[in-house]
Amino acid sequence: MNKKEFVIICARGGSKGIPNKNIINLNGKPLIAYTIEQSIRCFKNVIVSSDSDEILNVANEYKNVSILKRPRSLSLDNTPKIPVLKHAIETLGIKSNIIIDLQPTSPLRSDSSIIKGLRLFKETKNCDNVVSVSE
Repeated sequence: MNKKEFVIICARGGSKGIPNKNIINLNGKPLIAYTIEQSIRCFKNVIVSSDSDEILNVANEYKNVSILKRPRSLSLDNTPKIPVLKHAIETLGIKSNIIIDLQPTSPLRSDSSIIKGLRLFKETKNCDNVVSVSE
């Protein structure tokens, strides 16, 4: 794969606080569906990485989304995000210096916030990453 920007949505199946939180029904559809749909609206290259067949089945309903089953060892409670992203990049042979990591648990984020963050990243010299947060 050799395109400009890639969205990687990392969605683990083993949430302890809210079981199956990434596929819990929110206003008629699975929570992760909001992030997938937003990603498709904003970008061409969307990947969902998960250890959960249920989450990957939801992602597979979208024709422009690649799915990646990740190993259990990268889906533990204490697994950092960087190795998960690295696994997707290496497994899929992604050649890009722009990886967008969107949390599946943020359904109220706006498309314009994502595009604004990408623009900021591209326009800022010596910038390694951009992180968006809100109260």
